[in-house]
Amino acid sequence: MRKIQYILLLSAIAYFFAGCGETYTDHPGTVIKGEITGAENLKAYLDQIVLRSNQPVILDKTDIDASGKFVLKTEDKQDRIFRIRVGSAQSFLLVSKDDHIVELKGSVADLKGNSCEITGSEAALEFNGMIKNVIKRTWNDGQIDNYLKTAKYPLGAMYASVINPNPAKRLTLCKNIHQKMLTSMPNSNYTKEYQQVIGQFEQMSKAGNIKVGEPAPDIALESPTGKKYALSSLKGKVVLLDFWASWCRPCRYKNPQIVALYDKYKSKGFTVYSVSLDRKTQKDRWEKAIKDDKLSWPYHVSDLAGWQCKPAKEYGVSSIPKTFLIDKEGKIAAVNPNIKAVESQLKNLL
Repeated sequence: MRKIQYILLLSAIAYFFAGCGETYTDHPGTVIKGEITGAENLKAYLDQIVLRSNQPVILDKTDIDASGKFVLKTEDKQDRIFRIRVGSAQSFLLVSKDDHIVELKGSVADLKGNSCEITGSEAALEFNGMIKNVIKRTWNDGQIDNYLKTAKYPLGAMYASVINPNPAKRLTLCKNIHQKMLTSMPNSNYTKEYQQVIGQFEQMSKAGNIKVGEPAPDIALESPTGKKYALSSLKGKVVLLDFWASWCRPCRYKNPQIVALYDKYKSKGFTVYSVSLDRKTQKDRWEKAIKDDKLSWPYHVSDLAGWQCKPAKEYGVSSIPKTFLIDKEGKIAAVNPNIKAVESQLKNLL
């Protein structure tokens, strides 16, 4: 009889604590508890936003109960940006390594507008204010810059700098954000990925400086045989500066057009200066492509650094083929013109 009473007592205690809800005291990661009206009996997903990928990583998923409640969990605690999905609705959320239980309350419409009530995370509240402004398109440049400078959580500032880019204006701010990330989250993939993003921003910023009418930055690199050619030595000629690579199919398809243009106008003061984005291990392929495509002009150069090619960075090249037409005075006459546009301009420039 006592044994039965003991069992019943344990059952009652278990029922009592189940009714009060699990506390997740011993859970090692972050717990996100949601109560979303209009989401009853659907599924909830927790995705981690990956900075340099269009494919977020699914960390957890769960069924939503009949009252719209759900619990999503991570296995550890770290600064992260999440996307919470419920049906077609989604909401972005930043949590810090200090957050244990974060609660969201609202409706499906609130979830879509990042307007849910949030408790348990100062980081999420700061980030959410920024996201709401982005969604409503109420942010001006001054407010964006102020957030980038003053945000307590650099991961939020990082995200804001990516979705509100102006590399030429904000490059210094972005570098300051990265320094804060190196201090507060040095081992995070976000910190490593952001360094690469800043590299892209630098190229975009430099590309903005390459304008028609401005002097073309000089290039002085070696040919496959080791002879150095400087772009500046070609002043007095009209030059098509061509960034390409042996492995680039669009470049190879375009080469016959460039060859035809060169053969037609070379006697009138036109030439081509080709910069290859091949790597050291691809030098043979580079030489073979020059021969196979009958690229007969002498100005073939490369530092064999691939996408780390210094002149490519200087000219803001982020994809190839990329061309620049340079006039007799060494000034940019056109940026990435098609072959017909080049021929049309040659008639005026030569």
